[in-house]
Amino acid sequence: MAKKQEKNIVSVPVTGCSTTEIPHGILETRSSSGCMNLESIIIPDTVEVLGGFRWCTGLKEVVIPNTVKEIDNCAFQGCTGLKSIVIPESVKKIGWNAFSECTGLTHLTIPSSVRIDSGAFNKCTALKAVEIKGEMKPFPERMIGENDNSKF
Repeated sequence: MAKKQEKNIVSVPVTGCSTTEIPHGILETRSSSGCMNLESIIIPDTVEVLGGFRWCTGLKEVVIPNTVKEIDNCAFQGCTGLKSIVIPESVKKIGWNAFSECTGLTHLTIPSSVRIDSGAFNKCTALKAVEIKGEMKPFPERMIGENDNSKF
């Protein structure tokens, strides 16, 4: 009988730095939330589950590699500095509240094949454009939620 392989998970230390690099070989990320100085994240092509950067209000850019399969619940919640997000085709699930309260987010590009949980983009009040790559499917109720400025 084969042993079940344990995931390689890392808690990324982000306190006091403007850029953090996730080590190569990591499959899943976790971090301390709320680092206001963090502006960018370097994500290697080994990461499959991305999460743990909630309330990093200084975060301006996240480039998600094509190896990521899931964006975890609350992954980038409250990251008010994010302006634009491109979700690659490899992502199959965006967890609940993954980008909620990203009040600076204005543009979003997502593949039609992704499963989007409730509230994933709730209270993204600046969101003006959502580009969907591929055939559009029905979105879950409250995917976008309370976005008075948005017209969807």
